[in-house]
Amino acid sequence: FISKALGKSTGIGGIIVSGLLGSITLMPTAVAYPLAAGLLKLGAGYAQVTMFITTLTTVGIVTLKIEKDYLGLKVTLLRNIFSFLLAFVNAVIIAFIFT
Repeated sequence: FISKALGKSTGIGGIIVSGLLGSITLMPTAVAYPLAAGLLKLGAGYAQVTMFITTLTTVGIVTLKIEKDYLGLKVTLLRNIFSFLLAFVNAVIIAFIFT
Protein backbone atom coordinates (compact mmCIF):
# COMPACT_ATOMS: atom_id res chain seq x y z
CA PHE A 1 0.00 0.00 0.00
CA ILE A 2 2.77 2.49 0.92
CA SER A 3 4.58 2.09 -2.40
CA LYS A 4 1.33 2.64 -4.32
CA ALA A 5 0.32 5.71 -2.30
CA LEU A 6 3.71 7.28 -1.55
CA GLY A 7 6.16 5.54 -3.87
CA LYS A 8 8.59 7.26 -6.18
CA SER A 9 6.26 6.62 -9.13
CA THR A 10 3.46 8.65 -7.50
CA GLY A 11 5.30 11.83 -8.46
CA ILE A 12 3.85 15.22 -7.58
CA GLY A 13 0.54 13.69 -6.45
CA GLY A 14 2.34 11.48 -3.93
CA ILE A 15 4.42 14.41 -2.75
CA ILE A 16 1.27 16.47 -2.13
CA VAL A 17 -0.45 13.57 -0.33
CA SER A 18 2.66 13.18 1.84
CA GLY A 19 2.56 16.89 2.59
CA LEU A 20 -1.08 16.77 3.60
CA LEU A 21 -0.41 13.77 5.84
CA GLY A 22 2.57 15.52 7.43
CA SER A 23 0.53 18.69 7.93
CA ILE A 24 -2.13 16.92 9.98
CA THR A 25 0.20 14.62 11.91
CA LEU A 26 1.19 15.62 15.42
CA MET A 27 4.16 13.69 16.79
CA PRO A 28 7.62 14.37 18.16
CA THR A 29 10.28 14.76 15.49
CA ALA A 30 12.36 12.07 17.19
CA VAL A 31 9.55 9.60 16.44
CA ALA A 32 9.14 10.83 12.86
CA TYR A 33 12.62 9.78 11.75
CA PRO A 34 12.21 6.06 12.55
CA LEU A 35 8.77 6.27 10.92
CA ALA A 36 10.35 7.80 7.82
CA ALA A 37 12.92 4.99 7.69
CA GLY A 38 10.07 2.50 7.89
CA LEU A 39 8.21 4.25 5.07
CA LEU A 40 11.32 4.08 2.89
CA LYS A 41 11.67 0.34 3.60
CA LEU A 42 8.02 -0.13 2.59
CA GLY A 43 8.61 1.56 -0.77
CA ALA A 44 7.94 5.26 -0.20
CA GLY A 45 10.01 7.62 -2.33
CA TYR A 46 12.66 9.95 -0.92
CA ALA A 47 10.80 13.03 -2.16
CA GLN A 48 7.56 11.86 -0.56
CA VAL A 49 9.27 11.11 2.75
CA THR A 50 11.07 14.46 2.62
CA MET A 51 7.75 16.24 2.14
CA PHE A 52 6.19 14.29 5.01
CA ILE A 53 9.02 15.05 7.45
CA THR A 54 9.29 18.70 6.43
CA THR A 55 5.56 19.42 6.71
CA LEU A 56 5.31 17.40 9.91
CA THR A 57 7.86 19.71 11.52
CA THR A 58 6.85 23.04 9.94
CA VAL A 59 3.14 22.99 9.03
CA GLY A 60 0.59 22.82 11.82
CA ILE A 61 -2.97 22.18 10.70
CA VAL A 62 -3.84 20.51 14.02
CA THR A 63 -2.40 23.43 15.98
CA LEU A 64 -3.80 26.16 13.70
CA LYS A 65 -6.22 27.56 16.28
CA ILE A 66 -3.54 27.84 18.98
CA GLU A 67 -1.11 29.49 16.58
CA LYS A 68 -3.82 31.91 15.40
CA ASP A 69 -4.63 32.87 18.98
CA TYR A 70 -0.99 33.77 19.68
CA LEU A 71 0.23 35.09 16.32
CA GLY A 72 -2.92 36.22 14.55
CA LEU A 73 -4.70 34.85 11.51
CA LYS A 74 -2.56 36.54 8.83
CA VAL A 75 0.78 35.36 10.22
CA THR A 76 -0.59 31.88 10.88
CA LEU A 77 -1.94 31.42 7.36
CA LEU A 78 1.09 32.91 5.63
CA ARG A 79 3.56 30.92 7.72
CA ASN A 80 1.77 27.64 7.08
CA ILE A 81 1.24 28.28 3.36
CA PHE A 82 4.86 29.29 2.79
CA SER A 83 6.09 26.38 4.91
CA PHE A 84 4.08 23.97 2.75
CA LEU A 85 5.37 25.55 -0.47
CA LEU A 86 8.98 25.49 0.71
CA ALA A 87 8.57 21.86 1.79
CA PHE A 88 7.37 21.10 -1.74
CA VAL A 89 10.42 22.82 -3.27
CA ASN A 90 12.64 20.85 -0.88
CA ALA A 91 10.97 17.57 -1.92
CA VAL A 92 11.33 18.35 -5.63
CA ILE A 93 15.04 19.07 -5.17
CA ILE A 94 15.44 15.74 -3.34
CA ALA A 95 13.55 14.02 -6.18
CA PHE A 96 16.03 15.39 -8.72
CA ILE A 97 19.01 14.36 -6.59
CA PHE A 98 17.76 10.80 -6.07
CA THR A 99 16.68 10.07 -9.67
